[in-house]
Amino acid sequence: SFGLWGPNDGDSPDLYLDAYVTDFLLRARDKGYDVPVEPMNRALDSLGNQVSSAQDFNNAGEGLAYALYDLARGGRAAIGDLRYYFEARLTAFGSPLAQAQLGAALALYGDRTRAASAFAVAVAGTKFKDNPHRYRTDYGSQLRDTAGVLALAAEFTPAGVDIGQLTRQLADLRAVAKYTSTQEDAWTLVAASALAKQTANGSVTIDGKALTGSVYQRYNQEHFDTAPVVIANNGNEATEMKISVTGIPSTPPPATGQGFTVARDYFHLDGTAFNPTSEKIAQNDRFVVVLSLRSIGLGSGQYMVADPLPAGFEIENSDLNADSGVGDFSWLKVDTPSHVEARTDQYVAAFRYESETGAFSTAYIVRAVSPGSFTLPGATVEDMYQPEQRANSDAAKIEVQKTGP
Repeated sequence: SFGLWGPNDGDSPDLYLDAYVTDFLLRARDKGYDVPVEPMNRALDSLGNQVSSAQDFNNAGEGLAYALYDLARGGRAAIGDLRYYFEARLTAFGSPLAQAQLGAALALYGDRTRAASAFAVAVAGTKFKDNPHRYRTDYGSQLRDTAGVLALAAEFTPAGVDIGQLTRQLADLRAVAKYTSTQEDAWTLVAASALAKQTANGSVTIDGKALTGSVYQRYNQEHFDTAPVVIANNGNEATEMKISVTGIPSTPPPATGQGFTVARDYFHLDGTAFNPTSEKIAQNDRFVVVLSLRSIGLGSGQYMVADPLPAGFEIENSDLNADSGVGDFSWLKVDTPSHVEARTDQYVAAFRYESETGAFSTAYIVRAVSPGSFTLPGATVEDMYQPEQRANSDAAKIEVQKTGP
């Protein structure tokens, strides 16, 4: 099995996660990458074992459908299982992507009629909006499901599916999504790759140069300081163009909150409160940074906390839940994250809950290592699979004074 943060992550296998990683390995193998045989076989064996012991379900079964799809890609699925789940459980699957994966598994085994019917149900399901209060174990959303259904439909071309309409539907969903999850981005990329194979050559030029197929161009702002980019459609059929603009804000974003609140407090090692924006900081001073968070509703139950460091600071200890060996922290009461990373530029902690938790917190020790004036970025928290649910604290300025000669 596989874990989000390591091989022993969680008390029991996560069937959906196992299937997702196995899908990646299968796709890599099919593209000619060197995927070791034994781990690949063990991953498929694990999926087969979990499928054979699967329980009955209603409005669920997403991991089971994904496992059946992987087993079909690996030539290990039982056609009887595929037809049973199609005939008896198709509408019980909890997501359109699960229904499309069952359809894709049937297509891989040559049952195009049942595959087309499964895809038809999946496409119809992509039109229903997410229930923000539903707890999903498959890391999904309406956008992710639509992208996944489109990716599989573009690959297997089932009868009756309007690929163009499904593509426009996905584009509309992404156009209104201010934030996207890794699942949404990954499946959109797979869909784009599958669609690119079907793209016909047009008569488009950029700055007079003829182009073919799907074209991706990137320009820095400096380019437009001296010259425009001239795009022309010289054919007699309409074509589609999308422009995306990315940049870094010139001023830090203000504190905001949607579904979360976040507060950051600093303490001396003895528990005395400290304000880094108004009190003096000397080089080599150490502080405990405490991040206090609150979630309003469960969402996906998987939260990511990130606290970017000022340029003159370094993390000294990121695990204050165990014996840190640097002092008495009996005054500090924090929760234990599922995963912690002490990066050079930020502190990262992940939490996973299956029921509403309300307040939770985490802490780490930081040292001021370099003198100077620095920006203190805001801390952030977000729901990893409902990323529109997020919060960030205010940014500020701090100064570290030099000590010694």
